This record gives sequence, C-alpha cells and structure tokens, in this order.
Amino acid sequence: MTKVKSSAPHGAASETARERILRAAARLYASRGFEGTSLRQVAEAAAVTKPLVLYHFESKERLFSTLLREAVDQYRRKAQGIVARPESAAERLRDLLRAQVAELDAAPEVMAFAYEAMTMPGMLPLGFDYKAEGRQLFGIYVRLIEEGQRRGEFRATDPRCVAGIAIATLGLYANAVLAGDLGRIPKDLGDVLYGLLTQGVEARRS
Repeated sequence: MTKVKSSAPHGAASETARERILRAAARLYASRGFEGTSLRQVAEAAAVTKPLVLYHFESKERLFSTLLREAVDQYRRKAQGIVARPESAAERLRDLLRAQVAELDAAPEVMAFAYEAMTMPGMLPLGFDYKAEGRQLFGIYVRLIEEGQRRGEFRATDPRCVAGIAIATLGLYANAVLAGDLGRIPKDLGDVLYGLLTQGVEARRS
C-alpha cells in the first residue's frame, strides 16, 4: 500500500460532506487497506461524524463500492464521449489522455484507489464485478488504438500493451502524489504520455 503523505481533507472548501468522505476513504485505503480502514477513521479524516458516514453509505462495503463504481463510471463516460467524436484516432487518443490526467489531478487518491483495486489479485468484497467494469474502460483504449492502426495513424503493435502503459502510468503518478514523492501532476503529462506512446523515446535522425 502507498504511504500517504497527509490525511488532511483534499480539495476545495466547497466539497460536500459526501465528497470528503469518499476522498478520505480513498486516502485511508492507500495506507491501511480495506480491512485496516474503519468507518470511524474515515469519519475522522473527513471531519464528519460516523453517523453521517452511515447516513450516506450504510456500511464500509457500500462506501468503497460507491467510491469505485462512481470513479469507474466517470472515467468511462468521459472516455466514451471523447472516442465518439469525428476526429482522427490520434487526436482522440491525445484528448483521452488529457482528460484522464485532469481526473488524476483533481482526485489522485481516487484514481490510485481505483487503479489498485483493478490490478490487485483477488476481489474486494464490494458486491459487484468491478474488474469487469474496469475492463470496459480498458477496452475503450484498445479499440481506439486498433482504429488508429486500421487507418494507418499508429504503427502495428499490441494495442493492449499501449493501453496498459497509459493506464499504468496514470496509476504510478497517482501513487507518487499520495506518497508525497510528487507535489502535483505535471500540466503537460497527457501530451508527454501521448508523445511517448506514439513516437517512443528514440531520437529521430534525418
């Protein structure tokens, strides 16, 4: 698990209590895991009462289920909207990466939680097949890269590998922010990642 730099509430003062609870749960999961995180600890980290946590979520399982389901749904909806545009596959891939970086910058603890839940062995007791839903998001990346390959925009390579690199990089940066190794997400991370995925790091010689 990631060592969280601070348990103080993250984000703007205009956040609702519900939003603070979800963020606090994500941060605590990073340092304590699912079994090691109690509703009392979540309440304290979110600066609310335990009864208020129960009012919104009923149980720890429902809290983490809601956190993961809402994160995946949000990432997927934005991704679907971008890939449905009439632009080139290259333009849509760049915009997709930019959008995911924006989500990462807004809530690194939530993306770190979602990434670890999707990639860890086994399943958390959350009452739904969240890994299947995560594979749908992964599939959006894969199909977009395959489309670009058919159009001759991207070279022939394993699209699952390209998608995996992109998603893993976002998870790495999210964990780096939580651990205090990185102050904030670089503004141009989406463009840098796009360049690496499409051009590599080898210097081009004329």
